[in-house]
Amino acid sequence: MLYRIRSAFTKHSIRNSMLLYFLLLIVGIVLVLSITSFTNSIRETEALSIQYTSRLLDEVNANIDSYIQNIKSMGTVVVENRDVKNLMTFLDKKKGVSLSPDEAEELASLKERASAHMHIVAQTRNDITNIAVISKYHDVVLSDSDKAVNLYSDYNLSDWYLKPMSYKDDIFVSPSHVQRLIAEDYKWVISVSKAILNNEGEVTGVMLIDLNYRSIESICENVQLGKNGYIFLVDEKDNVIYHPQQQLIYSGIKSESISHINLVSEGVDTVHLNEESKIYLRNRSPLTEWTAVGVVN
Repeated sequence: MLYRIRSAFTKHSIRNSMLLYFLLLIVGIVLVLSITSFTNSIRETEALSIQYTSRLLDEVNANIDSYIQNIKSMGTVVVENRDVKNLMTFLDKKKGVSLSPDEAEELASLKERASAHMHIVAQTRNDITNIAVISKYHDVVLSDSDKAVNLYSDYNLSDWYLKPMSYKDDIFVSPSHVQRLIAEDYKWVISVSKAILNNEGEVTGVMLIDLNYRSIESICENVQLGKNGYIFLVDEKDNVIYHPQQQLIYSGIKSESISHINLVSEGVDTVHLNEESKIYLRNRSPLTEWTAVGVVN
């Protein structure tokens, strides 16, 4: 009798153990499949997000390139204008020389005609805040004759002025900055500048076009990268040209991990910042040498 009870108990225990092991095996398989499926789903979602962001960066750079190319073309119209070239040549030759009444009248006429030409060009676009020509001896003529030059401006130390003086064949595009050339008119702008040459190919001055910062901002603001994603622009020296939190960046309250961003190659390669759970993608424009950076959570 006792043997039968023990036998039955043993068979029952073995059956329960087998059932338990079987259930654990099923649970294990289901768990592994669920984790694998979840991981693959995350990877697919991330890959789609990266591809989508990469396409948007391409579009942003294409739009900015087209915009800047148009402005550069307008700059060439100013630089090659006969009155502008004659004005710069006159100022170059007559620097430090007392002008006769006829020469003073000729200078005034050249300034008036050059200013009128720049004013016409500036009126063709509402995103141009100012056009100016500046001789290498710092004589400034503005497109708006009603405005005055800021006598305390240190524009001659700015890259937009110094670079054209050294590299006469290039057109330069500056990062966003506060332009202080005009008295009591200090705006955030993007500056486009180019050297003005005389007939011998010598630099006699610099042409400047200031663009409303809003023009670049609007191109980037129209791009949506999910709920918290965003795009910003940096130049070849890692200066921030545009950022959706521009004021916080310039005040030092907010910063971007530029060192991490520089590790990202062109295309869809990414850098994961675990502490912030962000992915950075970058796309550099050969025209402006600016880099559009996409930040995806």
